[in-house]
Amino acid sequence: MYKQIPLAISPDTGLTFDNFYQSDSVKPIISELKKFISSPESQSEPFLYLWGEKQSGVTHLLNAVQNHSSLYSSSLSMQYLPLKELIQYSPLDILEGVEQMDIVCVDDIDCLESKLDWQESVFHLYNRLRDGGKKLVVGGHQPPTKIAVSLSDLQSRLQWGITLCLHGLTNENKALAIQFYAQTVGMELTNEVARYLMQRTDRSSRALFDLMKKIDHASLSEQRKLTIPFIKTLIS
Repeated sequence: MYKQIPLAISPDTGLTFDNFYQSDSVKPIISELKKFISSPESQSEPFLYLWGEKQSGVTHLLNAVQNHSSLYSSSLSMQYLPLKELIQYSPLDILEGVEQMDIVCVDDIDCLESKLDWQESVFHLYNRLRDGGKKLVVGGHQPPTKIAVSLSDLQSRLQWGITLCLHGLTNENKALAIQFYAQTVGMELTNEVARYLMQRTDRSSRALFDLMKKIDHASLSEQRKLTIPFIKTLIS
C-alpha cells in the first residue's frame, strides 16, 4: 500500500508544455518527453534524465510531464518529488511505496551530492520502479556523469535510459519568450517594448519572468496597455 507523502507536494498545474516557450532546440525535447509518457511500458525505455543549466526550465518541464500525464490518461498515477523541498526529511518517509506510481518525477537530483542516505534510497527506488515496470523522470542541472554522488551504483543508474539536455535561452530567444508569455496571459508585448525590457532590466530568465508576472498584475489592475512609458513606471 502506498504511504502518502506527509507533505503537500504536487506538480504546479500552471506549468504545462503549451505555456513553455519552444525554441527550435526545445521542440524535439518536448516531443521526446511526450513520447516517453505515451509509450506503452512494455515497449519503452523506463528511465529518462533531463538536465540543463539553472533557469533553463527543467522544473517547468518535469511539472509539465506530470500535468500532461494526467490529461493523457486519467488512469495513470503520478508523483512529483522536488528534492530541494524534501531533502531535509528522511528518505524512508518520503519514498516508501512511491514505486507503485505509474510515473515518478524526481527533480533537483543535484541535492543528493552530500546525502548518502538519500542516495541509497533513490538507488533502491530506481530498482523497484524497474522491477515494477514503472517510469521515472529525473531532472538536474548537470549531466548524469557529472553528478557528484558517492554511491557508484547510483551514478551508474543515473546514466541508464534516455538523456536529454535543455539549453538555456539566448538573449534573442528570451525576448521571444517574454512575448510568448505575454500572449499566453492575454497581453500584447510589442517588439519595441520587449527590446526595451531586455536593455533596461536583469536579463536572467527568472528575473525576466518574475517581472512579466508583475507587469501582468499591474496591467490588469490599472487597465493599461504595455507601452514603454507604462513599463518605465514599473521598473524605475
